[in-house]
Amino acid sequence: MPKGVYKRRVFTKEFKEKAVALSEKGEKPICRIAEDLGVHEKQLRLWRREVAVAKEAGGQAFPGYGQPKNNEMERLLKENKALREDNKKLKQIIKQLVNLLGL
Repeated sequence: MPKGVYKRRVFTKEFKEKAVALSEKGEKPICRIAEDLGVHEKQLRLWRREVAVAKEAGGQAFPGYGQPKNNEMERLLKENKALREDNKKLKQIIKQLVNLLGL
């Protein structure tokens, strides 16, 4: 690998949760915990922030690879398509009723 080029590392949800839990105990400074775990201090702080935001929002931290967001988007797109089709059918029915009643 050329100098200055790093392969992106992937950490499991469990690893991140344990790292955050260790840092929240306060037994060691965050920089020491990060060093012991082999991650950058800034990364550990980002994970801590993500957990805090998720707790406030009532959500889940570290959902993983964006799949829940993609699944939600898929569901919304399908629902939107179905609603558009229903709307189109209703417009046709209204047109037929107007023609039938001669309005």
